[in-house]
Amino acid sequence: MIKHVLMYRMKVEAAGRTKKENIEICTRALYALKEQIPVVQRVEVGHNFARVDNAYDLIVTVELDSSADFDAFLRHPAHKAVGELIGPLRDNWIVVDYEAC
Repeated sequence: MIKHVLMYRMKVEAAGRTKKENIEICTRALYALKEQIPVVQRVEVGHNFARVDNAYDLIVTVELDSSADFDAFLRHPAHKAVGELIGPLRDNWIVVDYEAC
């Protein structure tokens, strides 16, 4: 199992919307990847509730069966579209891709 994990620190305001509004828009787009990309086995999205300065606002985990599926996922137009959506709305991001042991 391959896991693709991203954490986003969102801008306070972007595209004329609040952070909360943008998090909701991103959440819907991220969950839609499961229906749009056949190789995606599971998508999980979480919203941070910690009240510390170094916390990230949004986390997503995508599960795929193989590295070949991961490559197909990265190339898929729906994945690229979500990246284009989130890019201008975030201040920072972290990514970890790994194979579960």
